[in-house]
Amino acid sequence: MDNKELAYDRISDNWEEFISSYDTDRRIEVLVNDFLGEGGITGKKCLDAGCGLGYFSKALLGYKPADLSANDISSRLVKRLSEKFPAVHCFVADILELPASLLGKTFDVVVCSDVIEHTSDPKLAIKKLAQAVCGGGLLSISVPNRRWLWLLRLAQVLGLRKNYQGWENWVSPGDFLTWITKEGFEILRCEGIHTVPFKLFPQKPLRFLDQKLRNFNYPYALNLAILARKK
Repeated sequence: MDNKELAYDRISDNWEEFISSYDTDRRIEVLVNDFLGEGGITGKKCLDAGCGLGYFSKALLGYKPADLSANDISSRLVKRLSEKFPAVHCFVADILELPASLLGKTFDVVVCSDVIEHTSDPKLAIKKLAQAVCGGGLLSISVPNRRWLWLLRLAQVLGLRKNYQGWENWVSPGDFLTWITKEGFEILRCEGIHTVPFKLFPQKPLRFLDQKLRNFNYPYALNLAILARKK
């Protein structure tokens, strides 16, 4: 396995020190609460693909799914999640090899937030995620917008990103839509998260701006979010 693939495994013990709770909460709000909610999750078989620290699994559990599975490439993160939430079926799996790990199992709902850019091939990652969604099932997914990649590069130059040394394959808005539709999905919703970078401005005005521009900011926001149904 490529050393870059295990970047989060190496920082798993102190990853929480580096993340923004505002960013995480906003992505949960959009992908889980707004896109899915009770009607999309309760009583359904769900997968948290690339579970990381388990924040999305916790949010999904709040809606009482019939079954919740969660995977990550990091064995340390999977172990932590399984200890915290014994009801979740946790397993180690690379997104790029997900169907093989699932042995044909599919889900009503797959949630994947800011994961595919940390693989060597985001397009292939979407293909593999699509195979985990059953017919009529939902894919709720987000990825950083390639239009803002210059900001990441600046942060790296300034030494603000030194704790993470993995893949950073951000995706363009057009490619994101195209890849998902080519896998046999109908796009239900497109929305931008963080109309402007959340670390540069006060959070309350940013939240207000996101809400007001949610139907227009998809191509321009820092994060791209899509809800799609498999045909």
